[in-house]
Amino acid sequence: SQVDEFKAKVKELGVVENKELKKSLKEKLVYTYPHEIDVEQKYTATKLSHKQDNVYMLSELKPLVLEAEITGTSYGTFMHTIIERLDYSNVTKDSIKELMNIIAKEMAVEGRINIKRATEQIYKLYTEFLYELVTDAKKVEHEFEFVFEDDLKDIEGLEPLKAPSLIQGVIDMYVETKDDRRVIIDFKTDSVENEQELIDRYKIQL
Repeated sequence: SQVDEFKAKVKELGVVENKELKKSLKEKLVYTYPHEIDVEQKYTATKLSHKQDNVYMLSELKPLVLEAEITGTSYGTFMHTIIERLDYSNVTKDSIKELMNIIAKEMAVEGRINIKRATEQIYKLYTEFLYELVTDAKKVEHEFEFVFEDDLKDIEGLEPLKAPSLIQGVIDMYVETKDDRRVIIDFKTDSVENEQELIDRYKIQL
């Protein structure tokens, strides 16, 4: 066989195994730095909000599935898109409904959205909260991306990182108001019993 021929050739050439050289090479190739620490180089804000037993877990984004009416992450994605693309200079129930029909078609979820209910939810959000906030605001940004380096030592309820790492994320809406307030808004479509439950669930992420 070719293996036997190779062994015979090696023997013929007088090649012998150098165990000391082999050991030296192995030590150099598999060398482990004695002060090395296990630190991720980058985290997302969402990832930090799902820390369990000292393990940071990234929430899975589920794709749209074929069902009677979209729910969960799919519904949240739909509502986020509405808020992002809404024309805040002309918000009416009709304008919201029109935009919803357009986006439902783009997302291929026509007939699987309760347009009437979703319109009421967005309109209530706008009239009871967003209108006063964005009217005459100095700056309004949607899907505002950020990245910074931190060790998280100042965040209550979260174990500090072993070394500073990059923290990145996307803010749903960032507003600088006319009275110089800076407001971070993270829209959620979770079903909860009360406001405090929602705060407890996402305070670390915020």
